[in-house]
Amino acid sequence: MGGLLLFFSGHLEPGNALGNALALGSGLCLAMVTLLLKWRRLKDLGKSPYSVVVVGNVLVALVCLPMALGALRPSLGQGLALVYLGVFQLGISWVLFTAGMKYLSATAAVITCMLEAVFNPVWVFLGIGERPSGLALLGGAVVLTVVGWYNIRKTSTQEPID
Repeated sequence: MGGLLLFFSGHLEPGNALGNALALGSGLCLAMVTLLLKWRRLKDLGKSPYSVVVVGNVLVALVCLPMALGALRPSLGQGLALVYLGVFQLGISWVLFTAGMKYLSATAAVITCMLEAVFNPVWVFLGIGERPSGLALLGGAVVLTVVGWYNIRKTSTQEPID
């Protein structure tokens, strides 16, 4: 959390309260979904946890639909891009994330998901040249260090599989 606070410290401004609240809510929702997926996997050993993902995404769509209906008028190309992103960026990633929950604790899954936030400025820098602040770089280094430490520590304490 400290790394992410450093990471976003230059961008949290009172004038962006709605955006800040939505970002915080998004992170909390991801943590809740991760915990629900792990709970579902442990509670119903033989059942698929994908229903949690489907219900979560339907709820997101219902919440966002009123905002999108008023302003969304995509061209054919934009519509195809949305379908592509929905299938590949969201659909396949959720399938892989859910499948990976068999092998990870909820903590490991959430910590590893923080890598997305760390790498977003890298992609922005490479794409449009926007440079991250010093605090953002420090926060990213903290997150990468924690993720690495957690995974190395976890791997070294596990018994080898025969």
